[in-house]
Amino acid sequence: ADEDDGILYSSNNSGDIFKWDLHTGRLLKKRLVSRKNPPNGISLITLSPDKKHIFVAVDHENAQLLAKKDFETVKIFPEELMTCPYAVFSPDGKYLVCAGDYGSTNIWLADSGKLVCKVEGTRDIIKAVGLTPDQRYLSLFGTFQRLFVVDLENCKIVWRWDEAAQQAPVEK
Repeated sequence: ADEDDGILYSSNNSGDIFKWDLHTGRLLKKRLVSRKNPPNGISLITLSPDKKHIFVAVDHENAQLLAKKDFETVKIFPEELMTCPYAVFSPDGKYLVCAGDYGSTNIWLADSGKLVCKVEGTRDIIKAVGLTPDQRYLSLFGTFQRLFVVDLENCKIVWRWDEAAQQAPVEK
């Protein structure tokens, strides 16, 4: 939701995205994003920090950056982003961090779709991602109750917490 504008964005399993007025509940815009027939569902919608773009991941198809105002496609991302159930933009909107199933976490340039960094070694299904305000560290939380901290300068895990072992060994 973009509370400043009073707008809510949503999707369905038929490949559509919607723009709603939060105050009246009125549908303002609808667009079919999936290009397949029958259409694929939407797995993720994320608003950019500047609130000018919406990142949409279409199941088994592609990922797109859309202009918030008219839902027009600005960029179609590489196929790897289509399986991106958890994503976050960096605070300045420069990067898009995409965490997927089976430990895959990638950092992309949001404007070009260029892969900047691929995080290896989590061996976990990542369910939440976050960035520090200075954009130096990335946090990843997995289904096996593991927390990882990644140094984005070298794209390496520098700290890990494993709830089962109640320990946090530092990665070298």
